[in-house]
Amino acid sequence: MAYQHNPESNEHELSKVLVSHTLASWRFLLLMALIPLLWAIFCASSGLIRSLITAGAGMVIYQCWRLWLDNHYFSELTQENNRQAGIILTSIWQKQKLQDFTLEQRYQGALKQLKYSLISCALLWLIWIITLLFK
Repeated sequence: MAYQHNPESNEHELSKVLVSHTLASWRFLLLMALIPLLWAIFCASSGLIRSLITAGAGMVIYQCWRLWLDNHYFSELTQENNRQAGIILTSIWQKQKLQDFTLEQRYQGALKQLKYSLISCALLWLIWIITLLFK
């Protein structure tokens, strides 16, 4: 019962759920990256444009993996285990700065990664559509 009356706990739980649902949009981005990638593989002639679209799709796919991974990490993280998780993430990724982030900073970093993914996907589609128009 005490948990239900603690607004700070409710706020953290709500943040966790909302960030998790937002990061789940990696599926949509992956689908959006596959369309130009399949075109580049099966329809485009060899050359710079094919390489550019393939590399752009690869970048978006990598970013989708990062979003998927962050989403799974957040399903396990809480305010209580954030410090311990930071120590473990530091040993996994060999980046000292991962140890010191608060849970809110981790959320902000994941949302920043989502913005980069959205921009990368939009640029990929822009290049692909321009290629289709002027081919």
